[in-house]
Amino acid sequence: MEITRSVPAYRPLHQLDRSGFLVVYGSVYASLSTAVLTGVITVPGQVDRPGMLGHAALWDPLFAVWGATLVVGLWLTRTPHESDSADDPAPRSVPQGRAADAQEHRR
Repeated sequence: MEITRSVPAYRPLHQLDRSGFLVVYGSVYASLSTAVLTGVITVPGQVDRPGMLGHAALWDPLFAVWGATLVVGLWLTRTPHESDSADDPAPRSVPQGRAADAQEHRR
């Protein structure tokens, strides 16, 4: 006889939010750096062109790639959402030796 126990079988939404933030951050800053380098946006004073080029071509796009990789990884490793009841969002098997403990815990 197998007893199930309720555990969360989903990735918290904040993990996807954080990886999505990295995608947005990298994309926005890469775009802004490119706009400054091409003259679309003018800034007062001197611009460190080699530094800005590093941000536009390497550093900021890496944040976007990092975030996109996290989004894909989190999506591919998510566990399916199965429900036996409203109280048990995702049942998990409990070893037989622990069945009595699990039953007691559910009460």
